Amino acid sequence: HNCSAYSVGITNPIQRCSDDGEPGLTAGRPMMDVINGAGLTNLCVVVTRYFGGVLLGAGGLVRAYGKSAKLGIDAAVRIEKIYCELFLIRCDYSTYGKLEYLVNTEGYILKDCAFENDVCMTVGVKPEQKEAFLKSVADISGGSAQIDKISGEYITKEIK
Repeated sequence: HNCSAYSVGITNPIQRCSDDGEPGLTAGRPMMDVINGAGLTNLCVVVTRYFGGVLLGAGGLVRAYGKSAKLGIDAAVRIEKIYCELFLIRCDYSTYGKLEYLVNTEGYILKDCAFENDVCMTVGVKPEQKEAFLKSVADISGGSAQIDKISGEYITKEIK
């Protein structure tokens, strides 16, 4: 049996589950409960059970599928996709440390950094943080940092 459960979407996610021939509500539903209990979306869980001649009963199946789903989810690397506006900041070396500290303490995402004649930092900023970010960079650099918006994209961030 390849039983499955999935949740796709962030607001009002589409959720489906399948018992794949197991007795009704003994496989897919317990796995969906684990997904919902973990507060996760945009994932699919598949548990394969080979029948070895031992009848587990409804309670045993519920526990086996639920526990297997939980073990898989707990072992998985969790990521978050965050929409950010990307900015290229060109600054001198003396300003770099202060800007790096800003990025690390305020939750901005340092996507890339190149050390040339100047330091070129590519920083991801959530749209609602944009004004505060631009003001902070200007304040920290005394207006000397060159800031150019590059684009917007989803950045993957691992959740610890």
